[in-house]
Amino acid sequence: MTRKSFPSAKQINGNAPKYESYKEAWARIRQAQESGFYLEAIVIEESIIADRLTSYLSAVGLLPNKHYPGLFDLVKAWKADQVQAVDKSHGDLKAAIGDEWRASRNRAVHAIVKSAPGTATPPVEDFLAEAQAAAELGATLARAVDRWHRAQLKAG
Repeated sequence: MTRKSFPSAKQINGNAPKYESYKEAWARIRQAQESGFYLEAIVIEESIIADRLTSYLSAVGLLPNKHYPGLFDLVKAWKADQVQAVDKSHGDLKAAIGDEWRASRNRAVHAIVKSAPGTATPPVEDFLAEAQAAAELGATLARAVDRWHRAQLKAG
């Protein structure tokens, strides 16, 4: 597997390995979406969202007591926090991620072959359309959570 981003030529203030990881993650999301590999984009977007929520919840003492809490547990803990998470494009980020995107992501990840016994899977074209929509929404939500997280760091 080859790197999709270029190493930074400038001096990085702070956590340089994290910066390089995020740069690579966004390069892979862009390339995955351009190539129609929406599941890869969704998985990386979830990783970014989970990383930002883990950082925030750890800082405020609400991180679930699990080695690697899943998105459901992270959002549940985030919703218990009294700090609002509002984005001008998405409104309530907690609802947009926890209620809307997480369900869309689950359908996209499982719908390609999973169906109730004896029933057909959705047409491939429908699966691809839903996966594309989930990937596009996930990218905008990952950026929104990252902006919100940075604002919380500055405020706190």
